[in-house]
Amino acid sequence: MRIIVATHNEGKLVEIRRILQQDLGAQADEVELVSAGSLGLPDPVETGTTFEENALLKARDVASRTGLPAIADDSGLIVDVLGAAPGILSARWSGVHGDDEANNALLLAQIADIPDAHRTARFRCAAALAVPEGFAADASVSDAAEAGAMAVDDAADSDHANADVAADADDRGTNGVGFGTDTDFSAAGIAEHDRGGERGAVEDGDRNADNDGATPTPYAIAAQYVQTGDMPGCIIRTPRGKQGFGYDPLFVPDDQPGRTNEHGEPLTSAEMTPAEKNTISHRGTAIAALMPSIERLLSNR
Repeated sequence: MRIIVATHNEGKLVEIRRILQQDLGAQADEVELVSAGSLGLPDPVETGTTFEENALLKARDVASRTGLPAIADDSGLIVDVLGAAPGILSARWSGVHGDDEANNALLLAQIADIPDAHRTARFRCAAALAVPEGFAADASVSDAAEAGAMAVDDAADSDHANADVAADADDRGTNGVGFGTDTDFSAAGIAEHDRGGERGAVEDGDRNADNDGATPTPYAIAAQYVQTGDMPGCIIRTPRGKQGFGYDPLFVPDDQPGRTNEHGEPLTSAEMTPAEKNTISHRGTAIAALMPSIERLLSNR
């Protein structure tokens, strides 16, 4: 079964793949993960105001474009003395999306005068799974790539396209719902708002029109799920470690793996092995909570 991971970050794809392999065991061989970036799909504009809203928005967008199940996550760092910032702005805290070095430098400067005892923080992740109507478990990646190409053909107005996605999610009452719970919006429930996807085709169809003016109907979403996970810890003053990405070199989790680094210090997230980190991480916790939903997909093929 193929699942699209709604990301252009290959590091995140690798981490999610490891988490699934760890949690699914032998069943992991039945799942092929493909990134949205490798299919040429555009990055949705993250218009949500919470991690949960953004995760659902991204998963729904990719599933509706490809007709394949999609996993998305939205995560960030919450620093207590900064009033929960950077929060959903974590990846672009310094003004440039994905500039880890600049983001880390700005964070350290902002809390430079804060005593160690008050540098508490936590990583938070919301993970979402969206399943399209008519999903065929044997659908090929090339089929998804073709659907993605059609979607990209009309990406000149991507802000408008993604505003449609966010508005559609809001119309269906999905934004901010079921935080921390496995929330299933059934096809019957969606049909209450959107009979057979007809309204969605009218409102969202222009986002994946091809260059000849034909408008393939986007796939309606049959079910969606969202889960959250936290990893509490603190922010140190000097980066340590080469693993992970983002703020990992600055973050020491409260839950340690029972060993220290060569200097006898507790490990940062970037000093942990992938297996150690996945066991305690916010992303690992959130995705592990999605496992019952993923397992149902596998069993219902």
